[in-house]
Amino acid sequence: NSTMISEGLPSDRISLENGAIVNNCLRWPILIDPQMQGIKWLKKKEKDNLDIIQLSQKHWLKTLGNAITNGRSVLIENIGNDLDPTLSTVLSRSVFRRGNVMYLRLGEEEIEYNPDF
Repeated sequence: NSTMISEGLPSDRISLENGAIVNNCLRWPILIDPQMQGIKWLKKKEKDNLDIIQLSQKHWLKTLGNAITNGRSVLIENIGNDLDPTLSTVLSRSVFRRGNVMYLRLGEEEIEYNPDF
């Protein structure tokens, strides 16, 4: 808890529980963060390893693909109610192995998957 608080996460029970979920979950977490506290914490925590995208941006798919290949963290902001179907393979971690290399289908492409993603 002290590490999360020193990284800027508020010390209330809900924030600490959400921080624990983010740090320990097996899947990628979805944050509903109307006060932007969790977002600020994540940006500080992942500052040198974070790409921030919005699905309304022109080249969001290329940015996401580069992050997957290079093992960077991604924060998708302002998702809304419907997700782009292209994200389904990412969210379900539909990774496959060809030889010693792991891949993920992203849109029309098969890209290398870095386990650090």
